[in-house]
Amino acid sequence: MSIILCIDIGGTGIKYACMKDAAVGNRGEVKTPAEGLEALLQCLTDIFRSCPQKPEGIALSAPGRIDPVTSVFHTGGALTYVHELDLCALLKERCGVRVSAENDGKAAALAELWKGSMQNVRQGAVITLGTALGGGIIIDHHLYRGMNGAAGEFSTMLSHLDCAFDGRVWAFENSVRTLTGMYAKKTGLPAAEVDGRRFFAQAEAGDADALAALDVYCGTLASGLFSLQSILDCERFALGGGISRRPLLIETARRKMEELFDRLPSYAAVQRPEITACTFGNDANLFGALYHYLYEAGIREDAAC
Repeated sequence: MSIILCIDIGGTGIKYACMKDAAVGNRGEVKTPAEGLEALLQCLTDIFRSCPQKPEGIALSAPGRIDPVTSVFHTGGALTYVHELDLCALLKERCGVRVSAENDGKAAALAELWKGSMQNVRQGAVITLGTALGGGIIIDHHLYRGMNGAAGEFSTMLSHLDCAFDGRVWAFENSVRTLTGMYAKKTGLPAAEVDGRRFFAQAEAGDADALAALDVYCGTLASGLFSLQSILDCERFALGGGISRRPLLIETARRKMEELFDRLPSYAAVQRPEITACTFGNDANLFGALYHYLYEAGIREDAAC
């Protein structure tokens, strides 16, 4: 099998790896350019040219609503300059290889369905915790995309039923920045100095302020999962993103979910789901982009650029 360059474009950072048969080779991370489309294209081209061996193709994971067949970006999330743009075609012109693109949350779900926590799960959902929330829904062992390809866009779920879209959405309740920001506010530390690694180092050491912030964070997380469970009736929820590697997060989320179910009236039909961590953690988007390139975008000769 030839080498495929897999690139996960995030709002703040770009991760990449040269992958062969799901084995990760040369890898790295750079800051996402803030200047616009030309800077992004140059950044991606530089990553391609830095590979020790020329890749056969490029598999992108990125935010936004992306057509799974044509790989056209209808929206780009934080990458507002790629709205209604054929980014794959532009990158192909520069690099001379085939390019495909998949939504980042759906890429994570595809990775877990392929070789991770969603194998043999009939009904489930993957929720990625990062700058915002992403994910994908599994129905009858397949990724469910919805009518417009936007199923699983959990960020815009209203966190209060009386909300008039005044900012109280799930992404703001359960972004990693919200978690670290709560701790920074409690301790008086500058928010910019508290990232996920520092936060969990303090929480795992028993820091009372960190544990209190985590309890609040996992309380809203469990509430969101409970709402999804009421609709989807999942067997399993898998949490992804960098912080999903921390057992304390998974343990606390499970405890808060159990507290909700313990208060549930006996006549309620909703059933307790399993909560686990994504197998691929922060690399799920890379593996999912590879899966999409190999098995979805490549089904038709013209299905990717």
